[in-house]
Amino acid sequence: MWRNVCRMLERHNVDEAHKHIVDNVKGVSTTKAAFMLAMLGYTEKMCLDTNMCQLFEIERPSTVVVDRYENACQQVRDRAPTLGVLVPPFLFQWVAFDYQRRTTTSHETWFDSVL
Repeated sequence: MWRNVCRMLERHNVDEAHKHIVDNVKGVSTTKAAFMLAMLGYTEKMCLDTNMCQLFEIERPSTVVVDRYENACQQVRDRAPTLGVLVPPFLFQWVAFDYQRRTTTSHETWFDSVL
């Protein structure tokens, strides 16, 4: 299973890897699969968790369909279009996360691991 995900990621098929994880890893939702991929450095994915949905006043997607999940992520980015153009989805999420908490986090652990 993970070998398949690695092959997909090596070929830059991030959406396919996302779908494969959701379909094959018990207990990992569409949201957490996206977070998992983002933590691996695929910043085109964002974790559309409760915090993000509350901040942008949208319903949390309850779907396991990756395309629908991505549409919901795009809706969030459309609510802050300037930021949505400037940074990839995962960094957008971090900026929104910090904004909601009125703090700034460096996320050094993540940057250290991917750089």
